[in-house]
Amino acid sequence: VAGQAECLLALVGAYVEVGKVEPARQVCEAARQLASGACEVLRTAEADMELAGVLQACGDDEGALDLLIQARDTYAQTASLGGTKIFLNPSRLSECIARLGDAYGRCGQGGRALDCFRQAEKICLAAEDLQGLAKHQCGMARFYFRGDKGAKLSREELEVAAGKLGESLEACKKQGNRRGVAECLLVQGVMYHMEDNRQEGDAKLKLAHDLYKELACRKGMAEALHLLGAMGGGSPQGILHYEQAVQISKQGGDMASQARSLMDLARLQARLKNRPAATKCWEEALTIKKLYGDREATKLCLTELCTLHEQVDDFGITVELAHELKEAAVATRDAEREAVAWSMIARGEAGSGNLGQAEEALVNCIARCQDLEGSEMSDLLMADSHDKLGQLLRVQERHEEADRETAEAQRIKRQAGLNVVSEKDLNNQRPKRKV
Repeated sequence: VAGQAECLLALVGAYVEVGKVEPARQVCEAARQLASGACEVLRTAEADMELAGVLQACGDDEGALDLLIQARDTYAQTASLGGTKIFLNPSRLSECIARLGDAYGRCGQGGRALDCFRQAEKICLAAEDLQGLAKHQCGMARFYFRGDKGAKLSREELEVAAGKLGESLEACKKQGNRRGVAECLLVQGVMYHMEDNRQEGDAKLKLAHDLYKELACRKGMAEALHLLGAMGGGSPQGILHYEQAVQISKQGGDMASQARSLMDLARLQARLKNRPAATKCWEEALTIKKLYGDREATKLCLTELCTLHEQVDDFGITVELAHELKEAAVATRDAEREAVAWSMIARGEAGSGNLGQAEEALVNCIARCQDLEGSEMSDLLMADSHDKLGQLLRVQERHEEADRETAEAQRIKRQAGLNVVSEKDLNNQRPKRKV
């Protein structure tokens, strides 16, 4: 039974990489039931960890967090040996806690994430698990040097992270762990970029790529190329690196990494005004994210596609995509995104000359914004919608109604302290407020 459960769990990662999320879930559940029936306690924890990975691939970070906590509690069980309590499997416990730290980081709980990495480090030291120690020290450094965290590092944090990374790199070299060395080089590359040493950062990332290539590790090669693109500062060279990352992920059947690189490539293409290329990337990413059932990423892709099609006056497709976005928002009870979708529908219908449908969409947008009273985005959208509705009514020579809408828009702006309401603000920009 234990062997059957182990074989089933070995299938999970392969299923997730190629986008077969539901089979991956089913395999995890089957393995857990087998292990539970055979009283294989640690194997049930293994199944929980694998299922957490499936949920993360689908964008459900909170669900993954719950499963990892459950797995940690299972691994934390102890046995008595010569009057001393010991963990049943300290290596797997430290691995689970480190993954829990990564999950806390993804959920924005940085303090808890660092606590987990420190706990994993202590367990490895006590168990004399030097390979696990090196891995978790690198993981801690990687957490410090994430893009959203690195810019806020204090000098003390920087020294701690660099020290952990140095210890990990030296340990991996002594152990002959070339994959671990490559991982450390990746993090070093990001570290140097955070310190504005682009030349050294690129050199480390390229070394990591070459080492992964020697190890025939496509996933690592794609990660190195993705980071070269991300750290490229929005240069055209970044496009080449992202495209190579997409291609290598595709060759390796790693659809999750492929989608990630496609989304960042789309953003860069849009920034460089390459709208057709950006549109193509968002469309491919949307297909993959739908396959994974990642509803948050699906809404993001649809929003970006709506914006790109509207910019080239392709109003028919804009309306079609905005309706799909609205349905996705309703399904996830995302009232703010639903209001944005109604606003996009209104602009698309108005652009197509369908003034009646545009008016109805604006009324719906205002209604959703009223449910979000107090939100900055709701203030922005509501003021803009009243303004647009006033313009729409004036075109139809319904001047009295138009005046009321314009006055309401001005009232909301004054009340919320908004200086400017523009199309740019609707595209994920926060409103400017008076001091």
